[in-house]
Amino acid sequence: MFDPRTGLLIAGVLLVPSIALVAGPGWLTASAYVVGFLAAWRLQSHFTQSVRVRAREREATAAALAAAKTRFVTDLSHEIRTPMNGVIGMAAALESSDLSSNQASMVATLRASGESMMHLVNQVLDLSRIEAGYFEAQSAPFSLGDLLDQLRALNAPAASTKGIELEIGPVPVAEASRIGDRERIRQVLQNLISNAIKFTEDGTVRVTVALAPGAPDVAFSVADTGIGMEADAVQRIFRPYEQAESDTARRFGGTGLGLAISRQIAERLGGELAAESVPGEGSVFTLRVPLPAEEKAAPGPEGSAGQRLRAVGRRVLIADDNVTNVRVLMALMRRTGAEITAVDNGEDAVAAHAAGSFDAVLMDISMPGMDGITALKKMRQAEAADTRPRTPVIAFTGLAFEHEVREIMAEDFDAHLSKPVDVEHFYEVLGDVLAGDPPATDCAGAA
Repeated sequence: MFDPRTGLLIAGVLLVPSIALVAGPGWLTASAYVVGFLAAWRLQSHFTQSVRVRAREREATAAALAAAKTRFVTDLSHEIRTPMNGVIGMAAALESSDLSSNQASMVATLRASGESMMHLVNQVLDLSRIEAGYFEAQSAPFSLGDLLDQLRALNAPAASTKGIELEIGPVPVAEASRIGDRERIRQVLQNLISNAIKFTEDGTVRVTVALAPGAPDVAFSVADTGIGMEADAVQRIFRPYEQAESDTARRFGGTGLGLAISRQIAERLGGELAAESVPGEGSVFTLRVPLPAEEKAAPGPEGSAGQRLRAVGRRVLIADDNVTNVRVLMALMRRTGAEITAVDNGEDAVAAHAAGSFDAVLMDISMPGMDGITALKKMRQAEAADTRPRTPVIAFTGLAFEHEVREIMAEDFDAHLSKPVDVEHFYEVLGDVLAGDPPATDCAGAA
């Protein structure tokens, strides 16, 4: 495309000297200034355009690299989640069987190791998700008291093992029900409490909740009597992959991701995470987030979801090509009393659905041959053609990002479960589907 600025420069070079020769010597000097000005203008314009082009190229390269990193992390997560589903799921199933005390201890170690591995995977996923802009805050009523009870149950064994006193709460009953992202808040607090226990050799870890009168803000403080740190280290620990001291990872373990992720979560929830510390005396971490009050919290049912779910006489179809996944799901399903049919590909899933009536289908979406999405579409077409009742189908995947789960749910699945399976959530989702409740979803990176 012709650049008008280049045209003006050419015209200046050709016409101005000609005019100067006719008009006299004075015009010759003037023409030199004009030509010089036009040349400088053209060079400056060319330079500006080049800078803009390079900036756009750098932005495009950075975006491509970020997308490639996110894709790599997601694919790696999927590959790790499938075998870890077998480790954690089978360990959970074994725990409910008749074991000796020594066997129970070994199974507990096996499960804890698997969950520790998944905690690391989830941390990397969380950081990648936030950096890629896929973080989505949820908003739902929850009980502060129940949240603190859960944190107490999760951390009491570790504190007791080290001889540390763990004090959590209480929360005024009248102020206990709030609206916000319970799981993200639990994730941040769990990280802070586990860190406090890890870095405290003796003394107390204390968790308190402060409510702002007439305002939605809630402040959670986690104080310990541990090793503490210098002021410069307080700022450093919130950076990814950094810890207070160079030998911290060797002495205490960890990757340096937890606090970086926690601060970013706090900021995306509209709050903040800050720390104060004195070397040799301990640290105080404070999470402040806006949590509007909910007038009344509905009481939850008694007992675990697995204990409550009874599916005697209900027929469930499992479609998954991974033998370990099938064994895990069958082990969990047997506890409910359901009748189970298992197939290892989409074609057989469609055939089984056509030949019999099922109360629910657990469908892997990544089977070879006919995948789970194609199989689901054929099932829905058959139901419409034969005016058969809709069979609830649960997608069983290794997907980790919320937008990926939404895309899967848009394919007409009724619910979603992530690998590795969270046993209690598995029973909750299955129970909801069998009861005909609204679709439920689960996304792995939230834990």
